[in-house]
Amino acid sequence: MNADNECEIAGVVAHEFALVSQKHLARSVEMSKKMSIPTMAAMLGAILIATQNPDAGQAALMAVQGASAQAQINFTRANEQEADRIGIQLLARSGFNPRGMTGFFQKLQQSSRFSAQAPEFLRTHPLTTRRIADAAARAAAYGAGSYNESLSFDLVRAKLVARSHGTPRAAVAFFSRRVADPLREDSRDADRYGYIIALTGDGQYALAREQARRLLAKEPENVTYLLAAADIEVRQGNYDTAFSIFSKTEQLYPDYRPLVLNYSNALLKGGQPYLARDKLREFGRFQSLDITYFDYLTRAEAEAGDQVESGIANAEYYFLTGETQVAIEQLRHILRQDAPRPDYYQTERIKARMAFLEQELQLERDMKLRK
Repeated sequence: MNADNECEIAGVVAHEFALVSQKHLARSVEMSKKMSIPTMAAMLGAILIATQNPDAGQAALMAVQGASAQAQINFTRANEQEADRIGIQLLARSGFNPRGMTGFFQKLQQSSRFSAQAPEFLRTHPLTTRRIADAAARAAAYGAGSYNESLSFDLVRAKLVARSHGTPRAAVAFFSRRVADPLREDSRDADRYGYIIALTGDGQYALAREQARRLLAKEPENVTYLLAAADIEVRQGNYDTAFSIFSKTEQLYPDYRPLVLNYSNALLKGGQPYLARDKLREFGRFQSLDITYFDYLTRAEAEAGDQVESGIANAEYYFLTGETQVAIEQLRHILRQDAPRPDYYQTERIKARMAFLEQELQLERDMKLRK
């Protein structure tokens, strides 16, 4: 919500990717191992000194601990500088403005200007003028360039802002001022979209619908606006109108995940679980699936009367939430039950999936993630 554009968000992500790609965690562990023996030797020496002179021994012990901590800080700070450099390269290669990282650094520095800060040499992640200047110089080496900023970023941010307020009424008041502000002409559509989200959450459906019409009059095929308009109708219980909007959107954006999930959820609320199940099954044939998908599929299969498929989907839900043991027990229960009894093909699917999950569970135990 503090970023001004998607390049700043991409800068944060690129920095974190660089930390992973350069194996900074593994290098940190290795460095700690290398330092452990010299540190222990120095501490033993300090203890021996303390047997002859307690004050000198205490001073030596503190010096050893301080030197060890400072070495770790210096190592981490060097890793951060490397992540900045490689992250900026990654931004440029990915088509994002490499100045995005510098822009977000400046915002972080501005936000922490009133908080107490230790000296730079004592911090692992110092956000200093020197670090920002270094990032700016590296970004400038790539030239001015031309970069497109996506409107979708502004819409996502407006949605987050609308939902971050304490109450929907507070969000309505916030965005109503923004929509009326003549100085925010460049952000008018994003502000209006946030206003729609706030109004819908506050139950002011008529006004939300009017605002949605104004956006759709400008961009009748914008998927974000269409989904917002459909959500208004679903919340008010106008399912036929919502289904009409979803159907139109589906023709424009088939297999678009937010559409499929929202459409399926609306069908479940509107008493059409068979259609919801069919849409989810079709989507699941070719797409990467997540927790929300299996949550909706579990409900759709159950409400459509297929308890076996509902149980299988529920097991996948548990697996994706990290409850591998529960997922296995769920599948084992389906195999044992007499009514409804899984058919031959369902039984073979369940056995194959159980074998995979048991391997996953053993791997989790080997990695000490499970007892």
